[in-house]
Amino acid sequence: MANEITARRSFDLAVNDEDFAEELAGRLAKSQSSSPQIGGMPLLRMMKSGEWVFGQGDDPVQKGSEWAINPKSIAHGFSCWSDNPGNQKNVLLGEVMTSVFADKPARPDDINGIPFAEQRSFDLKCLNGDDEGKQVHYKNASKGGLRAVDNLFTALQVQRTKNPRYMVPIVQLSATSYKHGTWGQIYVPVFEVVAWSNMAGEEMPDPAAAAPAAAAAPAEAPAEAPKPAPRAAPVTEPSRPAAPRRQRPVQRPVEA
Repeated sequence: MANEITARRSFDLAVNDEDFAEELAGRLAKSQSSSPQIGGMPLLRMMKSGEWVFGQGDDPVQKGSEWAINPKSIAHGFSCWSDNPGNQKNVLLGEVMTSVFADKPARPDDINGIPFAEQRSFDLKCLNGDDEGKQVHYKNASKGGLRAVDNLFTALQVQRTKNPRYMVPIVQLSATSYKHGTWGQIYVPVFEVVAWSNMAGEEMPDPAAAAPAAAAAPAEAPAEAPKPAPRAAPVTEPSRPAAPRRQRPVQRPVEA
């Protein structure tokens, strides 16, 4: 139902859409030219295999699921990670983040000779499939990740010129890859924008669907009434495929 869809997509934020779009566009442009887990929200990340997962259990993101990005949660700043040799797990040494609606913080000094790298982050909410309603936090400081987020920022800038009332990108999560001479196949994230909505969760209408059909030219009266042609099946606009339902694997017990 419409009310259920609105409630599911809404971020419960009362804002003036056009004023918000203008301020967001200016802040994103400034961020492009020039935090730890938020509120206990599970972290969204892409594995080296190109698979998207979230949470401490690395729950896989369902293929075909759609996620709304909360534009008011976009943040920019810097993070510093350890550079451990071999297969040792790297740890976060330091992080400084602030909302994109504020100036980017100054880059902190190196930690143990390791410099801070640019980082961007935002929150997402799943709209369909098995994970419907889940909210996650995404942050990335890699070159590929920053490029993917910059592409998203560019899409937001373009959308502001088209229809500033709908500034919530609805995306599907995927990946692309390239061959690295030393590290082999490298996967980078892709945020494919499939629709736009406003902060109340109402999706932007499709202009093509709203356009009135052209009036048919009157046909000349035939000499003889022809036999009626069989009725054609109605043509409907195909909708985006819903994310297939899937069963999560049973979690194996943690070994002592």
